[in-house]
Amino acid sequence: MELLKKSSVKPLDYSRVENWVINANADLNTDYDLIFFCGTSVQIPEQENGVALMTEEARATGYTNYMAVGSQLSDNARVFCPMQRQLALGYLFDCNVTQHDAMFKEIGTKEPYIDLEAALDYYFEHYNKGAKRSFVLAGHSQGGAALQVCLARYFLLTEKREYLKSMVAAYSIGCGVSKRFFDALPNKEGLLHFAEGADDFNCLISWNTEGPGEKGYNFLLADEGDETLVINPLNWKRDETYASINENLGVQVRERDANGTTHFHMSLLTEDLCDAQLDLKRGSVICSTIKDYISLPMVEGELWGGKSLHIYDGSAYYNNMKSNLKLRVNNFLKSQK
Repeated sequence: MELLKKSSVKPLDYSRVENWVINANADLNTDYDLIFFCGTSVQIPEQENGVALMTEEARATGYTNYMAVGSQLSDNARVFCPMQRQLALGYLFDCNVTQHDAMFKEIGTKEPYIDLEAALDYYFEHYNKGAKRSFVLAGHSQGGAALQVCLARYFLLTEKREYLKSMVAAYSIGCGVSKRFFDALPNKEGLLHFAEGADDFNCLISWNTEGPGEKGYNFLLADEGDETLVINPLNWKRDETYASINENLGVQVRERDANGTTHFHMSLLTEDLCDAQLDLKRGSVICSTIKDYISLPMVEGELWGGKSLHIYDGSAYYNNMKSNLKLRVNNFLKSQK
């Protein structure tokens, strides 16, 4: 992956508080920092290049995405969640940006990467000078794709690759890791590897959740002829060992009240718990206990394969993610002594 040419597009100014969804820089009495990149928060682009500007609606949607996919990674952490201009969902559909690699190129050459590069610069200059504190990167959906682009371009292709020595883990949830992309990373020092189990660190972690049975094309998985790297978020294995609901430590349930406000609560009820088994040929996690698949008329089967559980990528395995990161953080901190 080549370095971007200098762009005339100005990034957001991250010295301004309104350009952060969350900025909890004050409490240093924590073990690590979490930097979370939100999933797609806007449907209609304001610009011809498909990029949507940030609005209060986007901020609210981004925060809901963080609560579902990022909050379980925030125990005893400072949280930094930058606003960033994104590719609008409508643009991805209308302009047929429906290939995994094409989405990465669009993100990496437009405002989404320009903004996140600036956000990371600001973070490492003002909140974690020289990456002295350990940190975790995470993103969901388009945020996961942006995270992978940042790993390649911001870290591994620059002198900031050394910062990865302070990174506990990077979570690209709901956006698959292409084996071809990962193998091509400039990673000869071995600063980053794909997770092999429950307790390693300096690693990339990823899965997409789908239902069982026949499925069509899913643009969040690697393109045809490639392979999607994946790990099971219940048993943290890379093979097809089945993890039943008995291994699920608790799920997050979201509900809307009469005013349309989203509320979250935890559940250990049998009817709410989710199982998980890898489909290595497809590169996804198969969950047989949820039937609430993504439903978008005209594009459902074309983009998400008809059995996508994309909105449950984090909530279905909430407490397992929480418990597992604690293990990875502890192992990482022990290694630094």
